Amino acid sequence: MTAEETTWVVLCAWLLSLLSFIISLLIRPRLEWIVPPFTSLLLFIASICSFFVAIAIWNNQPLLITWNWFTINGIENTGQLKIDNLSALMLAVVNFISLLVHIYSAGYMADDTGIKRYFAMLGFFTFSMLGIVLSDNLLVTFFFWELVGFSSYLLIGHWREKPEAGAAATKAFLFNRIGDAGFLVGIGMLWAEVNSLHFKTLAEAAATIDPSVLTWASLCIFCGVVGKSAQFPLSTWLPDAMEGPTPVSALIHAATMVAAGVFLLARVYFLFTPSALIVVSVIGSITALWGVMGALHAVDIKKILAYSTVSQLGFMILGMGSGSFSGSIMHLFTHAFFKACLFLGAGAIIHYLHRVQHHTHNDFDVQDIRNMGGLRKYLPNTFIAFVIAGASLSGVPLFSGFVSKDAILTQLFYNAQNGNPLGWLFLSIAFIISFLTVYYTFRMIWFVFFGECRIADQMEKVKEERVPLILIFPIGFLALCAFWITASWNPFDFHGWLHEGLGDPVPHHTMITILSLVWIIIAVVFAYYNLRNKHLWSPVKFFPDPDRFYVLTVLYSIRQLSRLTLAFDKKWIDGTLHFAAYAQVTIAQLMSWCDRILIDGAVNGTARLAGGLGAVTRSFTNGKIQSYILWAMASLIIFILWILLS
Repeated sequence: MTAEETTWVVLCAWLLSLLSFIISLLIRPRLEWIVPPFTSLLLFIASICSFFVAIAIWNNQPLLITWNWFTINGIENTGQLKIDNLSALMLAVVNFISLLVHIYSAGYMADDTGIKRYFAMLGFFTFSMLGIVLSDNLLVTFFFWELVGFSSYLLIGHWREKPEAGAAATKAFLFNRIGDAGFLVGIGMLWAEVNSLHFKTLAEAAATIDPSVLTWASLCIFCGVVGKSAQFPLSTWLPDAMEGPTPVSALIHAATMVAAGVFLLARVYFLFTPSALIVVSVIGSITALWGVMGALHAVDIKKILAYSTVSQLGFMILGMGSGSFSGSIMHLFTHAFFKACLFLGAGAIIHYLHRVQHHTHNDFDVQDIRNMGGLRKYLPNTFIAFVIAGASLSGVPLFSGFVSKDAILTQLFYNAQNGNPLGWLFLSIAFIISFLTVYYTFRMIWFVFFGECRIADQMEKVKEERVPLILIFPIGFLALCAFWITASWNPFDFHGWLHEGLGDPVPHHTMITILSLVWIIIAVVFAYYNLRNKHLWSPVKFFPDPDRFYVLTVLYSIRQLSRLTLAFDKKWIDGTLHFAAYAQVTIAQLMSWCDRILIDGAVNGTARLAGGLGAVTRSFTNGKIQSYILWAMASLIIFILWILLS
């Protein structure tokens, strides 16, 4: 394709989701049944366009689309879209996952009363996310970054009748705004230094910026990553966001929104100094451990996957901080497929158990894995797909997760060998995370699909019930994408079209691959033996519940700080303000008294004295003969008395 043709195809791949949003809102309620198939068709066309763009751009010259936006102090700021290997890859992934979620939602949300609003926001979210992917300007990125936050707020809180959904949406929105405040400060610092926010200009100017300023600016931008990708300490919003519809979880919390932080980190990687990258690695490792602990303790199937997402995102951030640019993006790519498959599989299980509830009129928590067991007999297709995606999440060989994790572990090994002071610690944490990921994934599959069914009586009454094909198709397709072939031709070597195309490749290390393979086998054997023997050596005993740990550490500290600041505010700040106010009122009253008594009194007294003297003198000439005789006699008497007394 020519550059002009590629430009039009890119715009179609991007703007068709916006068209989906507009049409979903404009269609009349009586025709709302058209919305799911029509929006799915638009996303199908957008996905085809995305694949054509990826084929045309991959390992070729990047394509730039530029327009004039605004001018500040004579400096023109142009909006610009850039389509290179990274953006073309993410364009295809986001559109493809969004397409499968649209198809899945057509069945899962069929009876929802707000289906028009739901599909409209799915389209708007996809459009906003693609804006981040295609942007070549930090300010344009921030604009779409905020649109993603807004649309995710509406999708998480889609079920307005559920107070928990509204609270979760608000929490996600506020936590993201905290991170975005830092992001905005970082943008301001870079503008002040460079007078431009284009990625290419920033990359060229990075060497001329004071390293301390660059470190702080990059860490401020990383605050946005912390919020959007649910990194510690802003990670608690993601598990709570599971109150939203399950397809939303598959789209937002597996492949797109939370991945936006990792994508942004890849886009501005050149801004991060070695000091900043150490901070990135530390935050990533803490988050990965926190997510693993949450998945070990959780019993809600969606929350297990949510904590798993937090952990995997932390793993990617750890890889980024340690120099594994290609490995982290590769894991982001593979994670999108197997985690979306797991979320949609969980949705199929929940949908099936809701049907069981409806037919048997029994009340039980359909998301609690302790109420499940033996479901492989009733949901064979979902079971196969779930096991495949779970194996990829665990990093089992022959699946894509093994290849992408191996790329990150290899870079961590080289990083430690090259003298990074924390390199061996980060590598050890990565292996611990890999081991525990196998355990909680095995535990989840064991509780859901194996053992005795805890609700066997109810299941037998509806054994003919099946998961609709419209739900099975996207799950099966995503399960196929969880095999190694999507990331590399060789199942034991991460080098391939994806890793090489992302640039910055690292040499393959056979010892790390063998060690990973042995480590996974040990983890699987340990998990099987432990679960067969009723959690004899369960890792849960050795790791605290992250929610409780978070309450006792972070929230307790915040509450104590809040109490101190409240007391300081009431005693000193409010006290000072009240003292100043009362003093002002007292002084005003005193001045009012002085004005009335002294100043006004002196003026009014002088006037009254003058009036009295005037009245006396007027009485001498009032025209009455009696007065004249009286004053004459009085004067005579006074004169006689004066003569006599003198």
